[in-house]
Amino acid sequence: MSDSSAVACAYLGFSRLCSKTRSYPLKLVLLLSMFLPTPGLSSESSSEPNTHDWSTLGNLPTSEIPCSDNLSPVHFQNTDSYSLENAYLSLNASWLSHNRSLENKHAQLLNWGFKRFKELPSEDFGTRGYVADHGEFILIAFRGTESRKDLFSNALFYQSEAPKYLGAKGAWMHQGMKNIYSGLRKEMNEILVEFDGKNKPIYLAGHSLGGSLAVIAALDLANSGADIKSVYTFGMPKIGNSILGHKVRSVLGNKYFRINIESDITSRVPPAKETADDFSNIISESNPKLRNNLKTLVNSINYATETGSLQLLGKNGDLSPLGSGELDFEHRYWKKISNVLSDRDDLQGVIEFVASRFTDHAPNIYICAMSKNFITSK
Repeated sequence: MSDSSAVACAYLGFSRLCSKTRSYPLKLVLLLSMFLPTPGLSSESSSEPNTHDWSTLGNLPTSEIPCSDNLSPVHFQNTDSYSLENAYLSLNASWLSHNRSLENKHAQLLNWGFKRFKELPSEDFGTRGYVADHGEFILIAFRGTESRKDLFSNALFYQSEAPKYLGAKGAWMHQGMKNIYSGLRKEMNEILVEFDGKNKPIYLAGHSLGGSLAVIAALDLANSGADIKSVYTFGMPKIGNSILGHKVRSVLGNKYFRINIESDITSRVPPAKETADDFSNIISESNPKLRNNLKTLVNSINYATETGSLQLLGKNGDLSPLGSGELDFEHRYWKKISNVLSDRDDLQGVIEFVASRFTDHAPNIYICAMSKNFITSK
């Protein structure tokens, strides 16, 4: 690695990765980071869930929630079973976390029936979301990537040992996500104490990077005895190795629900270790050295497919459960991408293609697709 590459590597936070991957060109490391999230536009299951007043009937114009016209009422269900209504409302809650107006956020949450809320700051990363108290339950919503610091954090895709409070010995996790969560954890727990949150059911939600933080928070809180009712994530990237995945599965079980637009590239990254061959084929066979280096890098960072119940979301609103074939789906996904890129010999062509795929990742695209399940006659 050249001196200039080493400096850039350190500046972007890749020092540890670069030291482990001595022969990898900086452009290869940056190529992989291109696939990571980018800023968007701007107890037992109850057989008869209790309906509460968190609903679309409480939407305000100030919330600016996309595609919210002509919707039938969508009511929250107090259940840990999957609920289409809860999924849609959770996505709206995550969208609201991006609203920078404290007044608008407060007004929206009041109209959703929440009695009080506090924003969730993270040291060095600004406001990451909020904790809202409904009285009967707690909602924790996290925002996705928004700032330059977030982008640098996303690029820290190498893994380090998971914190002890996650209770997963031998687990490793995304360094950038670890940094952000560590910076907000103390404040989150203090708010939960103030809201008596450890004695109320807790629902968590997040889009993109926010989804990853929601899963980490749910695992942390569950280990401390909190009643995690459900976790809904949308277009979230992977968070760590297989040991961490097994821990998430054992703790959250059937309370963890993921929704991904099928063409959303962010929900497939970092690539699972088992898909290194397929992923590396996005590099033209005319550049075998770079292709092999990319394969070696994917193997070395050692990510596993996410756990949780996954549904693929079509832009027409259709939801298709993927079942147990997620790894096979990821193999097919990268094969399809590599076929599209087979005639692009330069990295610039690959990068331009990747950039075009992020249009399907924006939270407004998810909200508009989900809303089609609730549209009344126009």
